[in-house]
Amino acid sequence: MKITMLIKLSFRNLLRHKSKNILMILTIMIGCFLFFIASSFEKNVRNNWKAYYSKTIAGDYYITSIQNLGDDYNFFNPVISERFIPKEMLDYLDKNRIPYTKRIRVGALFYNKKEEQFGGFINLIGMDFEREKNYLSNINLIKGVFNPLKENGILAYKYPDWEGYFSKIGVNWTLFIRDVSGNKIPYLFQLSGLFNLKDNFNYNVFNYQYFLVKSSFLSSVLGLNPDDFTDVVVWDKKGQYKSALSKLARRYGLKFMNSEEAIGNTRGIVEFVRFIEIIIEIFIIIIFLISTVNLNLLSFFERKKELAAMLAMGFKPYKIEMILLLETALFSIISFLAAYFFFILITLFFSRGVSLPFIGTALANQNFIPGIDFISAMTAFSTVVLTVLLSMAYPVFLVRKIDPVQVFRAEN
Repeated sequence: MKITMLIKLSFRNLLRHKSKNILMILTIMIGCFLFFIASSFEKNVRNNWKAYYSKTIAGDYYITSIQNLGDDYNFFNPVISERFIPKEMLDYLDKNRIPYTKRIRVGALFYNKKEEQFGGFINLIGMDFEREKNYLSNINLIKGVFNPLKENGILAYKYPDWEGYFSKIGVNWTLFIRDVSGNKIPYLFQLSGLFNLKDNFNYNVFNYQYFLVKSSFLSSVLGLNPDDFTDVVVWDKKGQYKSALSKLARRYGLKFMNSEEAIGNTRGIVEFVRFIEIIIEIFIIIIFLISTVNLNLLSFFERKKELAAMLAMGFKPYKIEMILLLETALFSIISFLAAYFFFILITLFFSRGVSLPFIGTALANQNFIPGIDFISAMTAFSTVVLTVLLSMAYPVFLVRKIDPVQVFRAEN
């Protein structure tokens, strides 16, 4: 019997057992739909935080030469990195006209001259202000100017309780910084501006103080060469150069980080949501497998006489097994397409997103926008098909145990 005949016979059998088949299709559709929702939520969390940090501090992704915890922008590196961004990386970015900025990042010890005591470590970031201002649109200038007029000017992130002497524009601050020789030297900086974030939504993104200075001045006080930079921040919304830059970073022993992983706090949120997504998907598979196994067994025993008749008519057991598996495959395809079509309708209906205030922090205070990409859809499809086919393993095995004589004798 040709495969086309088996497919036709399988499809005909689907139409003959409507009640059971409708129940099976609904079960598979619900499983697919839950997969889509779980995948869509995890994607929303990543994309929302990526968009937030892209306009706040870390671009769409960044590459750093700082090792250990240096990939976390909330972690201060007390000693300047001994490695820097290689020229080949910068040449690749320039050649492909990828928007990027170069930075120098190092930890510094703040000295409170007024109280004559140290005030803790801070993150000191040297940057090109003129270039960065085109990208860091979430920075809200409170006082002073964005681009320091003086070479030792400093732009600082202001906490709500930061008032008085330290928030006065023009005040001099003393920062102790280790240079390339390891010497801890005090340097005088002048406060030129204070900023906060436009959409910080009461979530403390920054655990440490951020001080932004001119990279040219920081490079000179640290004793670096003009072309020495610890970080490259890249803006590439479509991600078309992500894979190539990631490979290039690995080649030179650099760390490639997605912007949603820039801050340890939100990195934990993203990883936790991913963990929950995996747990939910495993739970769905287990429930889905149990449901489909029960439905397939019920269908098998209802059709036992029919299968016995087919064996009595000369059908080989493997052909009957193929028919059952083809029926299951058709179930999966029809159900998946129906679930996918229904989910697409939902994405169109909620194209502007849905506000979920009870989990606003996880979504970076943005709306949840349902959607699924091709890879996620194919992953869900493969999982559903394999699970449903696995649920048919025992019924298919039972086909070889059918004795037509015993089946018809029991009927009589």
